[in-house]
Amino acid sequence: MKRTFFIAALFLLMTWMFAFAETPATQPVAPPAPRKLTAKISPEAQKTLDEMKAAYGGLTSLELAGTTSFDSDISGKKGHETDTFTAGFKAPNQFRHEMKGNMIAGSTGEKAYVLSVEDNTFIQKDAPKDRVAAVDAPRSIWEVVTLQNPSLAMALAMDAGTHLIDGATAFAVAGSKETSAADVEKGTVVEKVADVKLGEKSYTVLKLTNVGGDFTFLVEPESHLIRQVTIDQTKFLKHIGQPDVKKATITVDYTTSTTPAKMTDAQFAWTPPAGARELTSAAMAKDDGEGAAAALVGKPAPDFKLKDLDGKEVSMADQKGSVVIVDFWATWCGPCVEALPHLNKLYEEKKAAGLKVLAVSVDDEKEKVAPFVATNRLTMRVLLDNEEQKVAEKYGVQGIPQTVIIGKDGIVKKVFVGTGPQTDDEMRKIVEEAMK
Repeated sequence: MKRTFFIAALFLLMTWMFAFAETPATQPVAPPAPRKLTAKISPEAQKTLDEMKAAYGGLTSLELAGTTSFDSDISGKKGHETDTFTAGFKAPNQFRHEMKGNMIAGSTGEKAYVLSVEDNTFIQKDAPKDRVAAVDAPRSIWEVVTLQNPSLAMALAMDAGTHLIDGATAFAVAGSKETSAADVEKGTVVEKVADVKLGEKSYTVLKLTNVGGDFTFLVEPESHLIRQVTIDQTKFLKHIGQPDVKKATITVDYTTSTTPAKMTDAQFAWTPPAGARELTSAAMAKDDGEGAAAALVGKPAPDFKLKDLDGKEVSMADQKGSVVIVDFWATWCGPCVEALPHLNKLYEEKKAAGLKVLAVSVDDEKEKVAPFVATNRLTMRVLLDNEEQKVAEKYGVQGIPQTVIIGKDGIVKKVFVGTGPQTDDEMRKIVEEAMK
């Protein structure tokens, strides 16, 4: 199970975007109104933003390549993972971005699309005819580019400076339902700080700070294009309840940034790969918005035997006759950490009526689980699927948290992948219906 935070975060982001962007008209679901964070920009920073706006707005073509890495020290476990990407842009609206083995996004000029390489699923939309404000772009496509390739996103934006700030402020509240009024009031502070050297070259530095973290942009002083972006997520992960976070840093480093570049229409051609499945409204209705795990719905819950934290064996077959929630999670997973208290609260409210919750940890290091459970005062039963994660495999787990609701008859009623603003209410309704 791949741990790279930005890959995991992107999986959840894609799930959330697909759900809202592709919901059938017969089942309208509106995303929550985003909390607005104001931006306080120093005069020096504003000058740099204006230079970036002019530079990106004047591009006719751009070739990019680089790496995205995640360095972490969370709950005593250190990690370093790196992925590579390439991209091309031709004004005003053609582009292709590929994160190796992960995502491909692009626009032919007529159609815009995003393909999940692992799942071989894609979304496609009519492409905007010109550079656009983020709010007017196909969200499920443009936000993939914003997250994985910020320089390309700024080339596609009507106003690169505004896009840079909006991207950082959106990231600040995207993963947390608990952003306080005080945090909103603080907003985003944008400053120009001392230049930084990479090798023998000095770069202009913009620093953005808000509840989501510290964002550092290194800007090439001649071209005014991004050379490197660093996002320190330490503060954000602590904000959503992740314990013992010493380091959590995403770095997007551009090893190639060439303009003008030789680009042809053929480079932006798009044909879905063999066997790829389009996530249309009909497909979303059929799959109930939860991808491969939705195949469980309407079928008997896969049986398993796992040990709890006391070493006692628990069998799924023994739970028949009760409504059961099986939740797959890990101590290193920020969205899991945010969701677990809500699940535990539901358990406390319904356990007297017979609800059972089995919180299945997929942590590699099981010795991390018991202290986490104690610190967070979780009372639901925690099971360990730590070695080969066979139970997670049985339940089609590709991203966590994954929450499976099983009826008294042992049949799976619903699968939630990830967590969102409406998840708690939906889960409660399904549980209450199943308990009648």
